Amino acid sequence: TIMIRRLIILLLIVGCGTEPEPIDVDTLDRKQSGGVSIYYTKDTNKPYTGAVFALYKSGEKGGEGYLKDGKQDGKWTWYYKNRQIRIERNYKDGEWDDKWTRYYENGQIKEEGNYKDGRWDSTTKYHQNGQIKEEGNYDGSGLNIKIGKWTTYYENGQIQSEGNYDGSGCCVKVDKWTTYNEDGSIDRVEEYKKGVLVE
Repeated sequence: TIMIRRLIILLLIVGCGTEPEPIDVDTLDRKQSGGVSIYYTKDTNKPYTGAVFALYKSGEKGGEGYLKDGKQDGKWTWYYKNRQIRIERNYKDGEWDDKWTRYYENGQIKEEGNYKDGRWDSTTKYHQNGQIKEEGNYDGSGLNIKIGKWTTYYENGQIQSEGNYDGSGCCVKVDKWTTYNEDGSIDRVEEYKKGVLVE
């Protein structure tokens, strides 16, 4: 009948649109191209599209995410063996993109930051008690060069040190840097010029 034919056509359409079941990423071949990993099927040697997962040698799930045309795409999640989330990171065309978060094994956030065009843009690190440990920005070169104001904190939330980097190299301090005691009092104030302490 016409109704049965329509039902069969509808089932075919729905079936064609469903995603394949997630597969073990280790069953794919990984090749590098321009610094980006591309995953291929071993039988057809074509870039794979679909959900994948990774396992620890002991069998627990270590991570999961999605591949688009062989490249990591969207949100990827990695786990500790106790199933707590270890890292959450976003990808675009196989490169790190936008926000990422790293966790302690107890579930507390350990570090979070942003990537732009696959390069580290900013970071905030935390103590295990949830207090901020360090925060600042990178220059976007991909070399993790600190730039602008950076601040570190004690576990009690008090500022430990603060000052600026000029971005001309790895950790080149400039201008005034202030170090504090845990009670908030100033320990010392130093002046830097191109990374060199001015006496």
